[in-house]
Amino acid sequence: MGRSDVLVSLINLLKLTGENREFFTTAEFKRALARYNLSAGIATSAVVSLVGIAGLVGNSIIPPGNTVCPDFPNLLVYIFILAINLPHIALLAGWQVLRKKPEFLLNIELANLCLNAVLAGMTVLDTQIGSSFFLEFVIISIGVFMLPYIRSGHEVLITVISVAALMAFTSLVDREIAWQDVYDLIMFYGLCWVGLVMRRWWFDSTQLLSHQLSDANRQLVTRSRTDELTGLLNRSALREDFPQITGPRTAVAMLDMDDFKTVNDRFGHERGDMVLESLGHTLALQFDAPNERCYRYGGDEFLVVARDVSEEDFVAKLDEIVRLHTQGAQPGDSESISVGYCYGAVENERNLRSFLRVADDNLYAAKSGGKNRVIGQVFHPGASEADHDDDSRHLIDPLTNLYNYEGFARAIAQSGSPYPGSIVFLDIDRFQDLNKAFGYRAGDDVLRAIATCIERNFEDSTACRYDTDHFVVYTRDSAPLPEAQAVQTAIAHYLPHFYIFLRIGIYSLPASQTMADLTKAVDKAKYASDTLRRQHAVLYRFYDERLALEREREAFVLGHFDEALQDGSIVPYFQPVVALADNRCHGFEVLARWNDGERGTLPPAMFVPVLERSYDTYQLDSLMLDRACSLLATLPPAALADTYISFNVSRNDFAIEDVPADVDRIVRSHGIPASCIRVEITESALSDSSEIRRALSDLRARGYQIWLDDFGSGESSLNVLKNYDIDGAKLDQAFLSEFDGDDGKSRTIVRALIQLCHTIGVDVVVEGVETKEQLDFVRQCGGDIAQGYYFSKPLDMGSLKDTPFWKDLAGRE
Repeated sequence: MGRSDVLVSLINLLKLTGENREFFTTAEFKRALARYNLSAGIATSAVVSLVGIAGLVGNSIIPPGNTVCPDFPNLLVYIFILAINLPHIALLAGWQVLRKKPEFLLNIELANLCLNAVLAGMTVLDTQIGSSFFLEFVIISIGVFMLPYIRSGHEVLITVISVAALMAFTSLVDREIAWQDVYDLIMFYGLCWVGLVMRRWWFDSTQLLSHQLSDANRQLVTRSRTDELTGLLNRSALREDFPQITGPRTAVAMLDMDDFKTVNDRFGHERGDMVLESLGHTLALQFDAPNERCYRYGGDEFLVVARDVSEEDFVAKLDEIVRLHTQGAQPGDSESISVGYCYGAVENERNLRSFLRVADDNLYAAKSGGKNRVIGQVFHPGASEADHDDDSRHLIDPLTNLYNYEGFARAIAQSGSPYPGSIVFLDIDRFQDLNKAFGYRAGDDVLRAIATCIERNFEDSTACRYDTDHFVVYTRDSAPLPEAQAVQTAIAHYLPHFYIFLRIGIYSLPASQTMADLTKAVDKAKYASDTLRRQHAVLYRFYDERLALEREREAFVLGHFDEALQDGSIVPYFQPVVALADNRCHGFEVLARWNDGERGTLPPAMFVPVLERSYDTYQLDSLMLDRACSLLATLPPAALADTYISFNVSRNDFAIEDVPADVDRIVRSHGIPASCIRVEITESALSDSSEIRRALSDLRARGYQIWLDDFGSGESSLNVLKNYDIDGAKLDQAFLSEFDGDDGKSRTIVRALIQLCHTIGVDVVVEGVETKEQLDFVRQCGGDIAQGYYFSKPLDMGSLKDTPFWKDLAGRE
C-alpha cells in the first residue's frame, strides 16, 4: 500500500458519519477517554510537580537575586504548584472509584488543567531580572495542552484562562515585555493548538477503528453461532453454551417436523426451507426471554433450553408452538410437529446430556403416539442416571445396545492400527413405510432384531447404530458378503407381508489404512449403499474405482450445474426427424450437451441421471425448451405451421413445478403455436401417478402433443397405451441395435408394435435408424417417421442451419 492509499484510508476514517458521531457520545468512548486521561493527568501533574520541585530547590540552594516582582514571595508559586498537583497524582493513582465514573474523572481533569494554566502564568513572577521570562510557563503549558485529551470546546476555555492568567501576572511585573516575546507566545499557542488537534484526531481515529474491529469481530462470532436459514442458534453455539446450562428449574425440549421429507419431495426444497424458517420464527417469538434459547439441532429438528422456569409455563409455550404451526399450515398440507421434553435440575454437563437423551426418547414416544403431540417428564437424577454411572454409557445406543457413532469411533481408535478389513453400511429400505404400516414399536423391534443379527453374524467386528435406520460395521474380513447376506436373510421376513430389504454398501480398507479418516471410510460405504435405492434386485455394492469415478462425476455435475446454466456451457443439439411419406424433415428432437473447458463435450448420459437424483432436471428441460422455441421463431410462418420440436420432460419435473403452466409460459413468450411442441416422457415415468396423468391431460387440453419415449423398453408399455391419452410413441432404439443378431426377433417385435400403434391411432417414430437396410425395413412395416444417424447426428444450432433439412424449412413461403 502506497502513501496515497494510506492517506485516503485515513481521510475515509475521519469522515464523521452519523454512526461515527454517535460512537463519540457512547459510554464505551467515555470509558476509553477516561482511562487515557487518567494516565495523561498523572503525567501532566508529574511534569508540573517537577517544575515546582526544581523551583523550590533552586531558590533554596541559590540565593535569589532581584526578581521582576520583588514584593511577591517567589517560593509561594512553587508551593502552590506542589500543593495542587501532588494530591492530584495521589487521587488518580489511588482512588478506584474514579475509574468507575468516567464523566466525574474527566471533570476533575478539566479543573486540574485550568488550575495548572493559572499556575503556569504565575511562574513569571519568579523571573530573575535579565533572564528569560517564559521558560517555566512554556514547560507547564506543554504539559497542559499536549499530554491529555482535551474535549472539543474545552481547549478554548483553557486557552482563555491561560492567556488571562499570563496577562494578569505580567501586568504586575516591573518590566516591559518585548514585542518579539509576544510574537513567540502567539506562535507557541498556535503550536499547542496544532498538537492538541492532532492528539484528539489520533485518539478518536484509533478508538473508532478499535470499536469497528471489535464490532466486526462480534458480528463474526454471532454469525458463526447462528443458523443462516432460521436465524436461531446453531449446534456449534449449543456446544459452547453447554457449561452455562445449569440450574434447579431447567427445561429442555426437542421438536421434530413429521414427514418433512414428504414436504420436500412434494413441494420442493424451497417450500421446505420456508417451513423451517417459519417454525424457527415462531420459536424465537415464543421463547424470547433472556433465560430461554432456541437452537436448530439438525435438519428438521429444533432444541429449546429454558432456565428458571416452571414446567407448566414451559409446556404451555410448547403447546402454543404446536397450535401456531398447525394453524399456519396451508390447506391440504401434512405439516405437523412432535415434541419431547425433560424438566428438572441440571447440575453439570453429565446431567444435561441425560436431559437430552430423555427429551429425545420422549420425542420418539410422541411420534409413535401420533402427530402434534407434546410428551415429557420430570428428570430424577437417581433414577434416570442409574444406568449411566459408567462414563461410557453415553457411547451406547439405548435402543439397540450397540455403540452409537461416537462410541464406534472411540472403540476403533483404541484397538490399534493398521486396519485391514471392511466397512459395511446397512440401510433399511422403506423404513418410514414400515413405521406407518406397523407402528413405531414394530419399527423399534426391527432395529433391535437387526442389531442382534449383526452381532451374531459379524465375528471379530465392531458395530454401531449410525443413525435412525442405518448401521455401520467394521470387520477384519475383507470380503464380508456371507455375513451381510446372512443378516439380510434373517431379517427379510421378520414382519408378515412386508419384505425388509437392506441396502448394503461395502468399502474394503487398504492394508495400510489407518482410521484417522474413519468418517471418510464410512462415507464411502454409505455412498455405495445409497446407489442401491429402488434397485431391489441388487443386495450390495462395493465402493470401487468405477463408483469413485461416478461419485467424482456426480460432484462435478452438482457443483457446476448452476454455473453452466448461467454461462451457456449447456447448449441444445438438434436431431432431424424425417417423415417417411415424403422424405422431408418436419421436426427436430432437442437434446442437451454440456461443453466443459477441461472435460470436453459431456453427453446427457453423464449428467442427466445425476440431475434426476437431485431433482434439478426441471431447470435443464426448461432451458432446452426455451432454446428450441427461439430457433423455431426464426422460421417463416409457412414452415412453422408444418414443423415441430420434441423435448423431454422428467418425471421429477412434475414434483417440483407446474409443468403445463411452465411449458405454456415459455412457448407463448416466443409466439410459437402449441401444435409445434411435442412433450416426450418415458413410460417408466407414467407408472400409476394420478398427478402426472392430470398434468398430461392439461398439456393436451392446451394443444400440446404427448409422445411416449423409449416405447417397448418398460414392463408396462401396453398398460400405458391403455391408461393414458398418447398422441405418438417413439420406439426404443434398442430394437434396431439388435436388428441382425437375434434370429429375427427384433424384426417381429418392431413390426408388431408399429401395427399395434396404428390400430389404436397412435403415430410411431422409430429411433436409431443407422443403415439403409434398417430404413427399408421400417418402411415395409409401415413406420410413419424415422430418426437416427442415417439422416443426421445431433447438431448444434449453427451446424443445423447449414444442413439441407433447415434450408428446406427456411425456404418455404
